[in-house]
Amino acid sequence: MKNILSTIFSILFIASAFGQQTMDYKSFAEASDKMNKKGMIALTTFASANIIGSGIGLFVTESNTEAHHFHSMNLAWNVFDLGLGIGGIFTKRIGLIESSEFGLKKHMSKQKTFLFNCGLDIAYVVAGLYMTERSYRSDDPALWNGLGKGVMYNGACLFLFDGIMYGLNNRLTNKFLSGKPQLTILPNPAMPGLYVKMVF
Repeated sequence: MKNILSTIFSILFIASAFGQQTMDYKSFAEASDKMNKKGMIALTTFASANIIGSGIGLFVTESNTEAHHFHSMNLAWNVFDLGLGIGGIFTKRIGLIESSEFGLKKHMSKQKTFLFNCGLDIAYVVAGLYMTERSYRSDDPALWNGLGKGVMYNGACLFLFDGIMYGLNNRLTNKFLSGKPQLTILPNPAMPGLYVKMVF
């Protein structure tokens, strides 16, 4: 599974590489749509691989063992991730007919979501650590260890995914804004003088 994850994110980095030329709105919208769709495809691929692996694991491990509980947690978690990934693939993305400012806001909203998810992923890892620690005080240490390790594994994988997707979205944002003025001075029809309009 580690090799699969490494390959998926290597493809993401290569496929999402952008040149240094100034980016117009059409190129930005197309790049944003393509990049985030590839991210959701990577998530569904990884989730599917885990579902298959842990589905087999449940059959080959004895019940009430740490490995069995790990596979049960991993299977359930990745069924949920698979649903999120499939939903993300078919979610309406930035349309080329939208204004650049509105499209940029939609892109940056997704970017902030990935950053917020990084915080949640850290919380998952901490929760998994707590569960494994609790195993030392439990009558069923295999249960708590297996479930805890399943939570830590998925939290760490999602942290890697969300961190990469945030970085790629942030890089695209910076490229789109590169060379563009951050402030625009426009005439104010309501009163004499000028006012300053922020880009976002």
